[in-house]
Amino acid sequence: MSSEYPLFIFVGSEPRRAALESAATTREWSLCAAPADALYGTLAQVVAFFPDAVVIEDSGDPMPHEIVMHLNSIHFEPLIVISDSPETWDSDMGTRMVVLASDTSAYDVLDAVLAQMNDAEPMWA
Repeated sequence: MSSEYPLFIFVGSEPRRAALESAATTREWSLCAAPADALYGTLAQVVAFFPDAVVIEDSGDPMPHEIVMHLNSIHFEPLIVISDSPETWDSDMGTRMVVLASDTSAYDVLDAVLAQMNDAEPMWA
């Protein structure tokens, strides 16, 4: 895609998805929500849509970690993880990944997506 009109996949809760979708719409970006089978569905969306980034909300269960493991196996990047446990999100495979706090605003998440796409530090860091 492009840094002007990015496409990203979101894996996480409905309230966070709605907030991100609303913010993305104001920038004319596209968001694809992960299907019900988030593990294989996210991988399928990455292969089918070639998104610019994947944003994953830490739900406290193992599924988000499994999704990251699968995306690492195909060397997909960048990944944005929303979590209050950054120490549990080490990427030992060298994948570009940033972990944002759970209270990060939707617009700051989008800024992180853009910064990772441009391989730069977010302007709010």
